[in-house]
Amino acid sequence: NKGSEVVRGLKTERAGDLNAPRLNHGAALVGPRNVLVAGGHDTSGAVGALELYDSATAAWSPAGTLAKPRSNC
Repeated sequence: NKGSEVVRGLKTERAGDLNAPRLNHGAALVGPRNVLVAGGHDTSGAVGALELYDSATAAWSPAGTLAKPRSNC
């Protein structure tokens, strides 16, 4: 699964590729312009990577690692 979408009001926009593609992750709005993606599942199993999307730069960056990889957050 490549690519991500960000919701802006009633519209979604392409947000670029995560550094570590995944499904079944959790996502949370962090402040007015950032989205944090946590965990998920890839072809190897549960993912522990955290990534932060900055809508001002339209870029994803690594944001740490979960203590325990998890999916379906």
